[in-house]
Amino acid sequence: MRKISRKRPATAALALITAALLAASGCTTGSTTQVPNLKGKPIKVMTIGTAGPEEGGSTPAMAQVALAYGGFINHNGGINGRPLSVTFCDDHDNPSGAEQCARQAVSSHDVAVVGWGSISGGSNILSVLSRANIPWIGEEQFGTAENTSPDSFPIIGSLATQWLGLGQLAAQQGCKKAGVMEWNNPVGIFGLQWFERGLGAAGGTVGPVTLVGTSTTDLAPAAAAVGGAGVGCVALLLSPTQGPRRATTVGNHADRRRALPGGGCPD
Repeated sequence: MRKISRKRPATAALALITAALLAASGCTTGSTTQVPNLKGKPIKVMTIGTAGPEEGGSTPAMAQVALAYGGFINHNGGINGRPLSVTFCDDHDNPSGAEQCARQAVSSHDVAVVGWGSISGGSNILSVLSRANIPWIGEEQFGTAENTSPDSFPIIGSLATQWLGLGQLAAQQGCKKAGVMEWNNPVGIFGLQWFERGLGAAGGTVGPVTLVGTSTTDLAPAAAAVGGAGVGCVALLLSPTQGPRRATTVGNHADRRRALPGGGCPD
């Protein structure tokens, strides 16, 4: 990771696109529609992420919003009068799929890959993009490559900060031992590591941890398992699609223990 210093095509456009898509980029297929009164070749960008059942269907709405932002920019004059084309590519949560998406960005002559991220394929994406001199701007930090590649410009806060802060907040509010209901995938493991760091730094410890599948609908067994003696709160590092039932389930099984919301995306 380094500061954006060298000149690239449509630098101003990238800044605008990134600002619009950082929080919204996500998981669906398709691209933005173009407005007839815009002229010139489209400025093309791609967002890479996981859209399907691999992540419990947790983020399709984010991608729809990302594409909508592209449409919004076009309906408001585009980028200096040129149309913006935003394409989403589903990596299916595997390195080969991530690499295939990056190759598609190269073959499509995209000026940047923008937002979201690849849970398991960040290094594969960046190895392809770097050879083509294409930056990846505003992605989440799911691996080492996002923090070290000269063509990577990740979100500084990211999910790591969210989970780190959640751990610190729990301890500061008097929770000295936390149970954790954890999404059973790399994102859940990633979140647990940072939650434990934050909790430990503020004097707390992680107690029982239970793994929850991304498509699990019955959270009662997991909620019961993370109760245990001495547990003062329960951290929920789960899919947003499980959000409507997760806090209620924990409340039913944990009596007065507090449920701390977490997860890969906001509910």
